[in-house]
Amino acid sequence: MKLLSCIYASRLGYLRLVSLRPAARFLFLSLSTSVAALLLSSCSHDLLDKAPVDRISEDAVWTDAALVQTFVNSKYRDLSFGFNWNGDELMWASASDESLFSHDYGMWAINKGELTPSNLAILSSGPTEYNGNMNPWSKNYRYIRDSNIFFSKIASVPMDSTLRRRLTGEMTFLRAFRYFDLVRNYGGVPLITQSFGLGDDYAATRRATLDESINFVVSEADKAAALLPVSYTGADLGRATKGAALALKARMLLYAASPLYASSTSTSRWQAAAQAAQAVLSLNAYQLYPNYGQLFLTPNNSEVIFNRIEAQQGDSFLNLERWNGPNGYGGWGAMYRRRR
Repeated sequence: MKLLSCIYASRLGYLRLVSLRPAARFLFLSLSTSVAALLLSSCSHDLLDKAPVDRISEDAVWTDAALVQTFVNSKYRDLSFGFNWNGDELMWASASDESLFSHDYGMWAINKGELTPSNLAILSSGPTEYNGNMNPWSKNYRYIRDSNIFFSKIASVPMDSTLRRRLTGEMTFLRAFRYFDLVRNYGGVPLITQSFGLGDDYAATRRATLDESINFVVSEADKAAALLPVSYTGADLGRATKGAALALKARMLLYAASPLYASSTSTSRWQAAAQAAQAVLSLNAYQLYPNYGQLFLTPNNSEVIFNRIEAQQGDSFLNLERWNGPNGYGGWGAMYRRRR
């Protein structure tokens, strides 16, 4: 493209030859030829091959240990905090008549009964931040793809081996967490453990059975537990720990034992879930908090196994009641409802 641009610029002079007298044509043609030769020789073949100035390139990320850690940090985004699936502004209550979400983002289509196969609104699978905000399929698989890219690159990143081990454990846990959420919503799902490029053949990808999907989450949780520390201090509080991985395993096995998932009435699945839960208790890292009144007011207390740490200012978690207002409350949602 760069070469063609230079040639096109040199041809502008040639196109004007039709208006010149015959005596001047040879002189002008020679001049245009010389200019063309000069332009061609001075064209830089890497003129358009510039490093982006508005983002960090992929090559830069996977050659810098600090950027890789930032990449891993970003994968904690959108983990659920219990009030909704995606861990952002919307609450499941606003999909019912309990409250009204003030910013819409496609939620109002549910309230108005306007959902159709061609208008899934908040449940769609769009690529933007809020389009498909409550669609477990699209968001989980986007994060799973990022995890798979990490696993394909991490071995070649120049970094301390201890840090590499920990980050690998964190990403193993986070991918298992995403697959757990898919399994609890859909049952058996495609178990994709590699990142696909545009030219790759993924036709052989199939939906795994429910048991295969459950066993995958359990296996990945075990792998993560073997790589992760029991606890963190300081700025690393909130990262996945050995206890978090074992608790995820226990939760997956508890779901697997439920009559909604289990294909038989055998007690073996309940026993497996109980043993997995006992493994968490055996770490001796957690205990019931003695003051229930202060439980939810005391960050990182002894009862917390894995939590999403929020900023004290400007974080969406702090605005849940402001943005999802029930009747009789002074939130934005309630104010909007009264105006209507």
